[in-house]
Formats: sequence, C-alpha cells, structure tokens
Amino acid sequence: MATLTVIEKTNTSGQPITYGTTFVIDMEKLIGCSTKSLYVRKGFMNGTLFLSQRGNGANGAGDICVIKEDAELEVNGSLFNRLYCYAEKANAIL
Repeated sequence: MATLTVIEKTNTSGQPITYGTTFVIDMEKLIGCSTKSLYVRKGFMNGTLFLSQRGNGANGAGDICVIKEDAELEVNGSLFNRLYCYAEKANAIL
C-alpha cells in the first residue's frame, strides 16, 4: 500500500517555514475517484499512475506525485484543502 503524507505549510512569503496540520492518504483508494481540480492520470510511456492537478497543460506539468510510491509533500493551504477534500471523497484518509 503506497501512502502520501501531506504536510500543510502555514507561512506566507518572506517568513520562515512553519507547518500546520498533517494527514496520510492511502494512494490506491484514489484510483477511480476525482474532483474538479484533482484526478489520477495514466502516463503515456509505460502507464504509470500519477496524482495530478487539472488545467496545468500536457506532459505531466500538473503532476503531484506517483501513485505507486510512498511520498511526503509540503503544500500550501489551498492545495492542502483540495487534497483533504479529495481524500475524504475517496475514503482514503488513514
């Protein structure tokens, strides 16, 4: 089971990095579920699955991470909230 640990960065521009809430997602439960801004994309070359953002162009410009590998991300508050809603919708929060 691949997991994604999402860490919210709460600092603003020019300030030292500070962290807020953290949660863990079971990445495999995201497959087959999507929201208006996040979805699972299949890669062109070898069919690798990626967690991706919509509206960022072609060739993986909006990819966040690979589905089959454990990962840890530090994200801003906006992306943190979108990832949390997506994980709730997919019942993927551990």
